Amino acid sequence: MGADSSSLALFSLLATGIIVANYAWRRSFRSQAPFPPGPPGLPVLGNVFDIPVTEPWKAYKRLGEKYGDLVHLRVLTQDLIILNSHEAIKDLLENRSQNYSNRPHIPANVMVDFTWGTPFLPYGEEWKTHRKIFQQAFRSENIAWYQAVQLMKTRELLRNMCDSPTDIERNFRSYTTAISMAATYDYHPAPRDDPMVHNLKVLADVGVSLLSPAKSAMFAAFPFLMYLPSWFPGATWQRTADVGRKVIDWWLTTPVQNVKDRMADGPISPCLVGDALSRINEKHAGADNMIRLIRGAAASSLLGASDTSDSVLQVFVLAMVLYPDVQRHAQAEIQAVVGSERLPDFSDRLNLPYIEAVLRETLRWHPVLPFAIVRSVTNDDIYRGYSFPKGVPIIPNLWAVAHDEARYPDPSSFNPGRFFDDKGSLNDDTVSYVYGFGRRVCVGRALADTTLWSAIANLLAVFSFEAPLDETGKPVKIVPRFAAGFISHPEPFPVKVTMQMEAQKLVSLLRTDD
Repeated sequence: MGADSSSLALFSLLATGIIVANYAWRRSFRSQAPFPPGPPGLPVLGNVFDIPVTEPWKAYKRLGEKYGDLVHLRVLTQDLIILNSHEAIKDLLENRSQNYSNRPHIPANVMVDFTWGTPFLPYGEEWKTHRKIFQQAFRSENIAWYQAVQLMKTRELLRNMCDSPTDIERNFRSYTTAISMAATYDYHPAPRDDPMVHNLKVLADVGVSLLSPAKSAMFAAFPFLMYLPSWFPGATWQRTADVGRKVIDWWLTTPVQNVKDRMADGPISPCLVGDALSRINEKHAGADNMIRLIRGAAASSLLGASDTSDSVLQVFVLAMVLYPDVQRHAQAEIQAVVGSERLPDFSDRLNLPYIEAVLRETLRWHPVLPFAIVRSVTNDDIYRGYSFPKGVPIIPNLWAVAHDEARYPDPSSFNPGRFFDDKGSLNDDTVSYVYGFGRRVCVGRALADTTLWSAIANLLAVFSFEAPLDETGKPVKIVPRFAAGFISHPEPFPVKVTMQMEAQKLVSLLRTDD
């Protein structure tokens, strides 16, 4: 840590002359319309100190409360605009989606070669082809097959929880990864120590590290940092990038080739790669490029789905520990509707409205992608009289939308009751905004939704999650904290997992399925 700090201080001094010149050049060109309001910045540095490393979504929301839902910041020479309201996000990212569907240049993507990733592709033909691959694979006629896989993997999750109740994070990652791998490659990983699962975790960790807001800002301000050798003091990011490049090379070749080999031997189960490969003729021109796109789309699908869903389930457990009354209410509904002779399945979903509300509140209480992914403006634009210049990064603060006091009274509390109307029916708020807006909305949201619902309903049918007791016999006080990476998951917290008395028979049935 000390080496990083001293090196960055040296780099800052070396770059000051360049920054000052660039800053002066930028200030000489002013739009006729002003930027949205924002905090005054320091000379040269701008608003560097207005962007905290921990929980920046809260800081941006506070800026919105002071300056309005459109907030302009300048970090060194880079302007950016924060959107802190559902209205502003929808107006721009949906109603003006043609101008707000692009991505800014993210230096770390080039350094580690994440440029193939669907979320980071610029708006254009390659991105459209990725989307088409997703839409064809996850079409309605394949949903029944995917749900059968989800139920099978849910049973595996319950067995793993029985065997290793303290290893929650690993169990959740195994569950979400297994579903994603089946849906993407028709691959069913081993319950423990699967090499494909290991490589996925390595890739996810590299992405979270190098694509964090702090690292992205550092590389944007000092691009030469990306070209330092890995042996240079403090350049730990280069060693991380070296690991990432090796794993990416494997991900973009081996899994798709394995699917091709199995397809040559006979039919395989529905999956994204199999569906896409069946649509191309390798003898035609452009087949090699199409296979390249399939590789990128498949790896993107797997990486995005498994890591985000895993984090959502961690948020769910944290909420159950902190709000035991909510947990008891949900368990009572399952007992009343499903009973203790079987486990919940998708046929029960419409009859379990409180479980539905728990899922919605989990997504709202802490969106695991609090900023979605940064957009950029394609062409100069004016919105509400303010300038949105071409290329300026746009950061949609989804956490601020989810914690809007006007829409969600007492937003910091976990309260599934907020999703019921006066007649006791579920309202129309499905918190769909957590899956994005406009042309960049998550294509796999339906699969993610059923993956999460199946896990939450079945976990509540079998287990209870509680705060452990301290030496005085009182529950340990837990303060919820969340990581500020690209995907925001709860920081580690203590939890006691117990099996419900009524679930003993269900667990014995699970054992007979082995």
